[in-house]
Amino acid sequence: MNFTNTYYIRYAALKNPKGGRQMHIKNERLIRKAVKGIKSTTLFARILLMLLLALLIFYGYSVYLNLASQRRADREFMATIHDKMQYYISNLESEIERINLAQEQFSNNIDINLLSIDDHQVLSNYERLTMIRDIQTYLLQFYNTNNLLKNTELHIAAMGKTIDCFHSIRDMDREKFQYLSEHYRESGSVLCYYEGQLLIVKPYPVAGIGEKDPLYIASSEIDLKTLQRQIDDLSENSFSNMYLASEDQSWVAGDTALYDSTYGELDTKTYWESDGKKYYVDRVWSETLGVTMYSFIPQDIVRRNSMLYTALFGIFTAAAVLITLLIYHQLNRMLGKPMKELMNAFNIVKNGRLDYQIEHNREDEFAFLYNNFNEMIGNIDVLTHEVARQEKLVVEAELKQLQYQINPHFLYNSLYMIYRLARKGENERIEELAQYLGGYYRYITRSSSKLVPIREEIEHCRKYVNIQRIRFMGRVEVTFQELDRKYDGFLIPVLIFQPVIENAFEHGVENMESMGRIDIYFEVCEPIIRFVVEDNGEGIDGDKLQAMIEEAGRDSQKAVSGLVNVYKRIRGYFGSQGGLRIEQSRYGGTRVVLELIWKDGMECTI
Repeated sequence: MNFTNTYYIRYAALKNPKGGRQMHIKNERLIRKAVKGIKSTTLFARILLMLLLALLIFYGYSVYLNLASQRRADREFMATIHDKMQYYISNLESEIERINLAQEQFSNNIDINLLSIDDHQVLSNYERLTMIRDIQTYLLQFYNTNNLLKNTELHIAAMGKTIDCFHSIRDMDREKFQYLSEHYRESGSVLCYYEGQLLIVKPYPVAGIGEKDPLYIASSEIDLKTLQRQIDDLSENSFSNMYLASEDQSWVAGDTALYDSTYGELDTKTYWESDGKKYYVDRVWSETLGVTMYSFIPQDIVRRNSMLYTALFGIFTAAAVLITLLIYHQLNRMLGKPMKELMNAFNIVKNGRLDYQIEHNREDEFAFLYNNFNEMIGNIDVLTHEVARQEKLVVEAELKQLQYQINPHFLYNSLYMIYRLARKGENERIEELAQYLGGYYRYITRSSSKLVPIREEIEHCRKYVNIQRIRFMGRVEVTFQELDRKYDGFLIPVLIFQPVIENAFEHGVENMESMGRIDIYFEVCEPIIRFVVEDNGEGIDGDKLQAMIEEAGRDSQKAVSGLVNVYKRIRGYFGSQGGLRIEQSRYGGTRVVLELIWKDGMECTI
């Protein structure tokens, strides 16, 4: 149901609730009918739909990946340019910071300090001239170490003179001196633009607002042509247009034409359109210098590679769709009809016609399938009866195996216990143990019915528990809860309780020197009767044992013993409702639960 239909139904329901509900029911019926129609189509028709759906999903996902790749490529391209801008700004900051720090060293120059405080009273003209020459030499050396500079000057207020690095001395421009001093005092920025000159300014001493003017100001003029050339080279390498502008827009270097067209309109925009051409806009702000570097990257440059990839992807997709359809046409011709005929034969056999034969004149792989199908049908009836007979024999053999199985360790331990009791002269206990052993072995070796009343199974388990009590000599406490007498005649497979109790002794409390505990009890929630055995021993790997039991239950050819045999016989008698669970007990050991299904008629008269 598309959006238009959904909206129309909701609108109709608001205006006419009864009519809207009827329309909604009608659309639901149409959907169910469509789904039923799809289910009733042939196998190859559904395969075609699935292939088309898979192709559409694959194509949609491919388009998504293509668009995501384009966006990622765009971001990476933009990030590369941003990193270049960031790197350039960092280098520019470092260079200007180095020049500024070097200007601070002027304060250590004795000649500059003497000239800045001399008022034509201490120094002679010769001394002043000598100092000025030394200062000019010092400024020239400083200038030659910086490729970014156009000139370096020293403005000395006391002399009223300006000394530059080119061995010239002139009257100081008082207005310029005052402007540079106030700009540095108010903004704190080392960069100052004055009448077409971009200067790196350092006054000495640094005065606060309202204090006296500095004694001298060192100013280094940045060569705007060099700065312009650097930005142009960076723009060319980045396939973009760039310019560098001060915070107050007093000066700009780079693409000045682009700056003029965007002045005051960029703010935080990330896109810009000029003369019908679209740009991505990026910017890097330098708080140290108070400047912003802008880059305008043409959109067609960013997307050139991705657009080419998109075109190739479209051609590939069209070719893939065409090839897929051709392949499916051939598969349908070679496999569709033969498979339909084979499925029809299986349906006929499924309905009980074991005499059905497929008639054909094929000589390909389907001929092999048809011939073997015909041969298989002829043997199915014989095999079915043979398998049923073998399964019955296996179940009976497993029961016989368990009935006649004598645990040599249990027998040895019991005989050794009689020996120890005889040595101690405990004849009454020997008599008791012998009686229990006789009853125990008489029960497990009898060859009567495979089903016994549950009361007999419980009494047999009590004999086994009493034997183990004597053997463990107080190391293990065993509690055995009674089952309601109303279930005494409930028939169950023989020997399904004792292996569970034996498992608790052997794997639970065998190695405990004292404080062993085993609880044996029943939980009744008709029609389910649970036989539970739990201990406080070390426990066994319940998940692993449970998996082994269930696997043996599925594969009748596996060797069986103990809990595996119990599980299989419970499933064989009670079906999927009966079962065996292994989990952790409340004491930290193992808890084994047998689930038996009690129903009327599943009992005998005691």
